Amino acid sequence: MLLFICIILISLISITGYYYNETSRQIDERFLKDLNQTEQVLKSASDRITKGEMLWEATYKRPLVTVTNLVLDEYERSGRDLSVMNLEEIINRSDPAYRDRIDIMLINSSGVAEYSTNKKDLYLDFSKWGPFYQTITEMRNNNSFRLDRAVRGFNASNPWRIFGYQPTPDHTYLIETIYRIYGDYLKERSELSLNTLVTQVREQNPHVLALDLIGSTGLIISEMDEIPVPADPDDAEIAAELYKIQGSRDYFDEKNQTITRFFFIESGDNESPSSEYIDFVAKMVYSTRSYQHERISLLFLALSLLIISILLALVLAYLLSRFITSPVRTLLEDLDEITKGNMDHPIRPSRHLEINRIIQAVSQMVESIRKSIRSLELSEKRYFSLFLNATDAIIVWKEGGIVHANPAACTLFGWNTKSDSPDQSSQNEMIKSLLHTRKDSLHEWNHTFEIPGRGSYTLNIRLVRIVLDDTPMDLIQIRDITTETRMIEEIHRLADIVRNTQAGIIAGPLQKPDIVNMAYARMHGCSQEEAKLDGFFGPVHPDYSDNIMEWIRIATERGHMTGEAIRIRKDGTEFPALHDLTIVRNEHHEPYLILNVQDISDQIQVWKLMLEKEALSDSINLLSSILENLPDPTFVINLNGMVLAWNKAMALFSGRTYDEIRSGEITYAEAIYQIKRPLLIDKIIKPDLDITSYYANVKEENGVLSAEVISHCEGKTQYKWVMAGPLYDSTGEMIGAIETIRDITDLKDALKKQSELTNKLMLLSSLTRHDIRNKVTVIDGFRYFAESETDEAKVKEILALQKNAIVDIGKLIDFSKAYQEIGIHEPKWHHVRELFERAVRQVSCNLKSVCDIPSLEIYADAMIYQVFYNLVENSQRHGDHVTTVRLYMDTSDGQCRLIYEDDGLGIPDNEKEQIFLRGYGKNTGLGLFLIREILAITGITIIENGTYGQGVRFEMQIPPECIRVAASKKPDT
Repeated sequence: MLLFICIILISLISITGYYYNETSRQIDERFLKDLNQTEQVLKSASDRITKGEMLWEATYKRPLVTVTNLVLDEYERSGRDLSVMNLEEIINRSDPAYRDRIDIMLINSSGVAEYSTNKKDLYLDFSKWGPFYQTITEMRNNNSFRLDRAVRGFNASNPWRIFGYQPTPDHTYLIETIYRIYGDYLKERSELSLNTLVTQVREQNPHVLALDLIGSTGLIISEMDEIPVPADPDDAEIAAELYKIQGSRDYFDEKNQTITRFFFIESGDNESPSSEYIDFVAKMVYSTRSYQHERISLLFLALSLLIISILLALVLAYLLSRFITSPVRTLLEDLDEITKGNMDHPIRPSRHLEINRIIQAVSQMVESIRKSIRSLELSEKRYFSLFLNATDAIIVWKEGGIVHANPAACTLFGWNTKSDSPDQSSQNEMIKSLLHTRKDSLHEWNHTFEIPGRGSYTLNIRLVRIVLDDTPMDLIQIRDITTETRMIEEIHRLADIVRNTQAGIIAGPLQKPDIVNMAYARMHGCSQEEAKLDGFFGPVHPDYSDNIMEWIRIATERGHMTGEAIRIRKDGTEFPALHDLTIVRNEHHEPYLILNVQDISDQIQVWKLMLEKEALSDSINLLSSILENLPDPTFVINLNGMVLAWNKAMALFSGRTYDEIRSGEITYAEAIYQIKRPLLIDKIIKPDLDITSYYANVKEENGVLSAEVISHCEGKTQYKWVMAGPLYDSTGEMIGAIETIRDITDLKDALKKQSELTNKLMLLSSLTRHDIRNKVTVIDGFRYFAESETDEAKVKEILALQKNAIVDIGKLIDFSKAYQEIGIHEPKWHHVRELFERAVRQVSCNLKSVCDIPSLEIYADAMIYQVFYNLVENSQRHGDHVTTVRLYMDTSDGQCRLIYEDDGLGIPDNEKEQIFLRGYGKNTGLGLFLIREILAITGITIIENGTYGQGVRFEMQIPPECIRVAASKKPDT
């Protein structure tokens, strides 16, 4: 019953918890959506206000330009001498409708107002405001008139004014023309007021408790003609920080149930001189009271559902237990009878279909147990047969006595198996004395033992703890290694002979040996230092000088060389010697020669054997060192699955040492994956092994298997890249396999984040282009209506310019879409001839195309077709009289160059590099820029080196790995 209560209770709690979490998430998302939507509405409305203000501010440009031209005329008339100029007279000569609103100021190169009609502005130093001083310096060095925004200036008590800037022809002064607005456009300015925007936002959204707009100078902006008041110092400090990073920041107030969000709002004006000072930061206090109320109501509802779920679970569990208990009790009675050993006892059927299924399954299990018992009996017979026929002596030992002994044990110890009354005590004493030779709790040891009546034997004893019939026993395996021991002793004696040989040894770099043994010095009748000065082959007879170079060459290629030659001692006597050369690489990867010199004798074979053994040992130690210090977890097994190597990285990765793996305490699969399962390395050893249920993406290349493994640990997903390959001996026979594991979780996470960011940017770009295109369509519609409603030539000329601008905007939108596609997809192989001919057909049917290239493919970005299209389209548009375009391959200097030519006008020499710059050209200026960007994805470069007047010649240099002969089946382009 308790089980049913838990199942039902857990199910109901899970449903309630899911409902609570999902509803809570929806409440959070709705709240954040409302908050973000309010912020977006404020930003959009601010942008519209800025554009509206700029429209009516543009109406002041004409009077400001008129006054500025008067100042320029006066400047030239006075010989560019400010002391002679009469600024007041200039104001009097201006239009009476606005002459009383005009002020004139001349700013020198130091940023100081040197002359001004307004005494308060005289000697005003603009260098105090660094960014604005930089702006007026740039305007002074230009030649154009620039209209500024309606601002108060850097003194908030000043009236609203509009400024116009024009440099003098000699760029010595900047003319600042000032127009005081007063009550102009009062209604329009009131409707475009930020105060009105704040009021509307608060009226439309009751959750907005307070909303302040903080300007760049730390003042709260209200209506246009009102003097702003300073913001709270803390708010001003936060606004200044956000001004720098142009970001946002949230502050939660749990006590008052509000969230205060500060966020930067860009004015939308990036052209006016004072544009950097008219952005502002909004402080919005948003109520979270309704949000908290929803969360509390949801929590109350979840707790109510939880209590109801508990009560319902208890009732249902009680009813279910009443229904299920009776047939289960009957089933348990039958199972008790079977567990007592009555395997033939039948299980009574039940009225419940589910119980009957259990009964059927139990019956099948009982039948399986019967078969297992029979199988165990057969296995016992087979293992007993192995026990009897084993060549090693095997004894089962229990508490100081022999339980069983196989015939091999009887033969080894000379026990009479045919006797009716064997001497059991003497046999036990013999085994006891043998076990007493065990030292330090070893499980395997060797011992020379005197067997009565048979002599002395060297035995290998192995002790294994086993359990038979719930009784702990010892399994003693004894092997006669007398003959093997004698062979090992003979080998050791032979090694001693080699170590004490009189053969001379000299070693070191080829140019100068640095090691000479005493035997070598005695052999040549000189000291060790003299032998070093003579070098390796100084004492060799001159008749063998040609052989020496051949020996060194062979030793360098093969590592070892043996040859005979006559050597000359210091006293002039000669002796035949066997030369054994071994060349290895030292720690600096320089050749290192080991030369063994000895008189020719029968010992030469023993000496060669020991030398080869030492060289092999050095190689094995070197390989073991490399494997042990690999940074990736790596291990090696033989054909029997025994682990031969388990490096440090693998021990750290699995938490298991090499000794634990070799001891058999745990398999290498359990050490790595905590379960018994096949690995890639097992697939190498056993190619028919099925591992598809553990690896879903196995790849095979040149006999090496690789796969990606995904695992979950402590709630985190981990990615590992696994590789396994075979190991071969010198004869080409496989002797084992190696597997290495690399953790690629960080790489996977980085790729995932990069993909998500790319998708978001592409979506944002697509939505932005769509919105811009919609707005441009609306502007074009209004332009069309305006053109239809007027007959004034000047207006039509302006509208025609506007139409051209709209067309250029459309081209820029198309370019941004094309540029976005560059590098999005993986490069692939493209058929060159097919791309070129298709581009020519699409541009013009009247163009003649010549393609003098074989069937080639290039490895490039998916946008490669745009390259050929833009080249042909440029020839058609700008080539003047182009009739033929040509594409061919140039490999004259060993480089692969794809050449495109036409018979048009060509490119002037001073523009050959500039044509690839963004925005340069007669049309959009983007086509050739796009071409260079597309080709650069796969390392292809492009230049124009044609002769002006004879047509263009674009040369595309292609890396060798990015070009190939096309296959018979052309790939998709």
